[in-house]
Amino acid sequence: MPLNDLFEYKLIESVEGSIIATIHIHANHRLFKGHFPGNPVTPGVTLIEIVRVVLSESVKKDLMLTEARDIKYLASIVPPNTDTINLEIKYKTAANGIAVNCVLSGNDQVYTKIRGIFSESK
Repeated sequence: MPLNDLFEYKLIESVEGSIIATIHIHANHRLFKGHFPGNPVTPGVTLIEIVRVVLSESVKKDLMLTEARDIKYLASIVPPNTDTINLEIKYKTAANGIAVNCVLSGNDQVYTKIRGIFSESK
């Protein structure tokens, strides 16, 4: 299922090694009709995709997650109660791609932490 209409984002800051963005998730997206009916929850893989899109567009490379060193889902993102979240990505170039450490948060809550490597798609 294409996710290109699931969310939109606004860059707050994008400097070498750091990206800060606000993410708005469209609570009426068809994804939430099946995940889960009557109790919509944003899937973890969707959160990784949001990070991938924002990082790829910021560094102007088509990236994919190639190494997940640590992913912690600490709280559910449940639209429409939580449809705007903050994304902070710290990154640096590594031998095998771009090493990232990122946090999705909002409403005084950390939702997800991701640490891994994103590499160029082939």
